[in-house]
Amino acid sequence: MIMARENTICSTLHSPEDLEVITISVSHPEPLIVSVVYIPPSASSDYSTRLLDYLAPLASMSNFLLVGDFNSPDINWPTLHAVTPSSSKLCDFVFDHDLSQLVTKATHIKGNILDLILTNSEEAIDNLLIHPSWGSVLGSDHHAVIFTVQIKTSFKSITRNQLYVYDYTKADWSGLCDYLLDINFSMCYESTCVEEIWWISVETGMKLFIPKVRLRKRQLPAWFTPNLRHQLKCLRTLRRKCRVKTSQTMCHSRLKQTEATFQANCVEAKRMYDGRLIREFSSSGSSVFKYINALRKGGNIPSCVHLDSQYGIGDEAQANLFINPCILEVHIPYPLQTSLRNHPHLKFAP
Repeated sequence: MIMARENTICSTLHSPEDLEVITISVSHPEPLIVSVVYIPPSASSDYSTRLLDYLAPLASMSNFLLVGDFNSPDINWPTLHAVTPSSSKLCDFVFDHDLSQLVTKATHIKGNILDLILTNSEEAIDNLLIHPSWGSVLGSDHHAVIFTVQIKTSFKSITRNQLYVYDYTKADWSGLCDYLLDINFSMCYESTCVEEIWWISVETGMKLFIPKVRLRKRQLPAWFTPNLRHQLKCLRTLRRKCRVKTSQTMCHSRLKQTEATFQANCVEAKRMYDGRLIREFSSSGSSVFKYINALRKGGNIPSCVHLDSQYGIGDEAQANLFINPCILEVHIPYPLQTSLRNHPHLKFAP
């Protein structure tokens, strides 16, 4: 049995009816999976196999806690050595999923360690105590095992800079296929929840064999000041209002004037930033190199490029606009070299 406070956000996950196990998911920034099991002393080796097969996908989660009466007194936990086949399977399960067993004192009146705490987040478990007297009060031959779990209760603001997505180009497809072939899908047939079946079968394998890459947020130009950011928000709000009030001439006139003012302020902010970079370049060129590096990582060249009052649309016009202030040696894709070969300011490497 698992009891939770009324203000605890948690949900019960599916568990096979022929196994003595209960699993819940406690919601916080990273879900905590808690499973409570009981393995009878006379349990068969097949029972242990089916129980561990059920727990295997859960143990691959980032925060997993497994507690209960395992009735495996023959296990030497420092060496993970056991005598019986069922206990040996449990040792293999703990080793394969890199779990930590935290109970080091006897939990039974006969001096055996039967009640276990297995987790892959050892740092989250604190204040572990064994109370022999509490068990006798409850009429049990087991001692009470008391501990606390450190759970973050406040959600951090999730920005695009903190998001991770699967990098399918580096996936271990062979490993994923072997994993899916070895899954015991019988437990999926016992559930009517599509999300749970997907999580048990596919999503767990994806987390094991497909790495994740951080999705960086789109960076604004270095010259884009907080004041410009505020003006852009006001401009977007005004655009939404004009889309609703399509018949109001005053609204569209104000939008046109606001857009012109915003573009002029952007040009002035960039001009001032470029001037500061030029002044600082004589003493330290790091600011210029950082700015150029940020432009290099910015993605493709936009379809229209502005320089003060001039603008260029198309590859050749943009090249003219770029090299007009100074003579530079640049790398240009071969298809453009034909049209730009005779340009007076371009030098093509042989």
